[in-house]
Amino acid sequence: MPTLFGVAVVVFVLLRVVPGDPIAMMTPPGARAEDIARLRHLYGLDTSIAQQFVTWLGQVARGDFGISISLREHVIALVLGKLPATLELVLFAMLIACSVGVGLGLAAVYFRGRWPEAGHRRLHRLSLAIPDFLWALLFVLLLGVMFPVLPISGRLDPGIAFEPRTGFYLLESLITGSSPPLAHCSSTWLLPGAAWRCRWLPVSLASSKLACWK
Repeated sequence: MPTLFGVAVVVFVLLRVVPGDPIAMMTPPGARAEDIARLRHLYGLDTSIAQQFVTWLGQVARGDFGISISLREHVIALVLGKLPATLELVLFAMLIACSVGVGLGLAAVYFRGRWPEAGHRRLHRLSLAIPDFLWALLFVLLLGVMFPVLPISGRLDPGIAFEPRTGFYLLESLITGSSPPLAHCSSTWLLPGAAWRCRWLPVSLASSKLACWK
């Protein structure tokens, strides 16, 4: 909770001090000063940053995350609309991490003291040295552009006749046994799932340590 509170404070303050006025984005050119002042009062931007943060924190505690200034929709509705895709990506990435990582960890234990173990440790250090966004760009460049074997955008091919009801494309296609959506969803999630900080490398190190301990 202290970490979440600290992140909320930092992000809130940074969004207020960076150049740019959200009200200027909403109003057309030549808007009257009275209209601009009314909008600033409506969104509470005419008060101090501390008072704005207290007001926002109270709304969040009640489950009210406000309305998006750019999209004119409730923030909680926008988050919930993207939640199925996010959860599927996290679960798919963890599945890749556990399956590949445990396999590499056991292989490192099996080849303990030989060159595969040394290569495994170097690969692990390399994975920690490269940031997340660079891993993602490298995978997109290699597997999506230079060797286009995986899709780099979208969740489902528009040509596939599939209408999910819950937003969980992969889960619904798996439950209903729809082969084309399942195959395409799996290939779509494979690239971002593998690029998700390459979690399989830390998992492989942890599994190798556990195997050695046992």
